[in-house]
Amino acid sequence: MVLTMADVAGILTGAVVGLIMGLTGAGGGILAVPTLVYSQGWSMRQAMPVALLAVTCSALLGAIEGWRKHLVRYRAAFLMAIAGSFPTMLGVGVAHQLSQKWLMAAFALILVFVALRFFCQSRRMRRVMVHGRPWHVSMRKPGVSSGL
Repeated sequence: MVLTMADVAGILTGAVVGLIMGLTGAGGGILAVPTLVYSQGWSMRQAMPVALLAVTCSALLGAIEGWRKHLVRYRAAFLMAIAGSFPTMLGVGVAHQLSQKWLMAAFALILVFVALRFFCQSRRMRRVMVHGRPWHVSMRKPGVSSGL
């Protein structure tokens, strides 16, 4: 079997996205979709289902590892999965109705919003020790700006 340059780019993309997902727990779709669009030259409509399947498989492996270490909060995980299933189907349907231009703009806005939230949150964090391990906790009072 001969690998093409597109195959190599796909393998490298998967490796990098998987590494970042494993290190940070970041949503792989936020990383995989733009990477597939730019590395493979695909439209967002082509990249989204590939990213969903690839990220699902990677996330499942990470979840199994967390399960073995007793880190999974079952109720939260199942509630999120159930609550997210139908909106995902709705989103896929809407995405097929939108132009590439609108999809890219909406995706970019989501990325900017997420980046700003992480940046603002990181500025309010401090390190504390919990059970001998460093943890980051927010410096703000509970409930302040919790709606965002």
